[in-house]
Amino acid sequence: KMSSVPNTLSAHRLMKLAEDEGADTSELAENILQGFFEKGLNIADRDVLIEIGAASGLTASAVNKTLEDDMSSRIVASQEAQVRQSGVTGVPDFLINKRLFVVGAQSTENLVTVFDRVMFGEESDQPVSPIVH
Repeated sequence: KMSSVPNTLSAHRLMKLAEDEGADTSELAENILQGFFEKGLNIADRDVLIEIGAASGLTASAVNKTLEDDMSSRIVASQEAQVRQSGVTGVPDFLINKRLFVVGAQSTENLVTVFDRVMFGEESDQPVSPIVH
């Protein structure tokens, strides 16, 4: 249902608000992704974000205040820069147990192998393939 890919900065600002307010960020992320991928919503649109935020317990006034405040934009941009410096350049990427970093979308088999390494403590944390670091 997607007709274009919107700028997601405002959606990230909404996530930061949820984090600051102690709201369920997992639920909010799910609502944003579902809205975009399943419903084709424009997650850059303020009214859409107010509706998604409300479904996750955020007030319209808090969402409006965040989206009007340039500080939240600067904070999110700073966080993004830190993430990029750590090696994340796209999504999805997974950091598993603060130990193994999986780059990009992977097959179930690859992900199971990585989880096995984490759970059963393979002898090395050294990279074993281009997808695991």
